Amino acid sequence: MYTILVYDTLSERNARVLRTCRKHMHHMQRSVFEGQLSQSADGATTRRTRTTHRHRL
Repeated sequence: MYTILVYDTLSERNARVLRTCRKHMHHMQRSVFEGQLSQSADGATTRRTRTTHRHRL
């Protein structure tokens, strides 16, 4: 499925989210990514970004 992902996080979280998204998607600009994701890659990206977010609260 074609996906566009845009994120807005605190600056200390940006590096982790950026690394996670770069594994599966094309980096368009600052916090914008796009790409074709399989269902499993979509789920993995979602889990990793949510885990990063929760872990740092």
